[in-house]
Amino acid sequence: MPKKYGILSELNMPKTDKLKAVNENKNFTTESKRKAKKTGGLVPANELSPQARKYNATLAGVASQEKRRNTAILSETMKMLLTQPLPEKDEIREILASKGFDNEQLTEATAICFAQVQRARVDTKSFEVVRDTIGQKPVERQVVLSNEQSGADIVRKHFGEYLKE
Repeated sequence: MPKKYGILSELNMPKTDKLKAVNENKNFTTESKRKAKKTGGLVPANELSPQARKYNATLAGVASQEKRRNTAILSETMKMLLTQPLPEKDEIREILASKGFDNEQLTEATAICFAQVQRARVDTKSFEVVRDTIGQKPVERQVVLSNEQSGADIVRKHFGEYLKE
């Protein structure tokens, strides 16, 4: 069965197929078809007929639903895997049990968190992940300078009283 392409919606669609789709579609104006030949099948949305825009919007909606569905499946799968109990003969299970964790708490997620905390002792990136996970991520601020202001002007404005000797 040949693969169905929406109106120019597939990036992997061969150039000849894009041009063929444009030429066969009655929703394109003659001018749009001429431009499509020059650009390899790409036509700006504002130059499409209302029917073609509606069709493309429908295809985009279907693709968006499919992506949302796949993301939800992946999320549910990850939650299911993380809530699985640790195997009975796992060495991390023994370590966590010795630290006071109950049998219900001995899950894959607990083991991953424990390993991340252990690694955070020597790895800065792991420390940042642990810090951010417990909600202590510092606020990131960005200063935008206008063309008239320099960095020195900003420093003087905000910290001038501290710079005076």
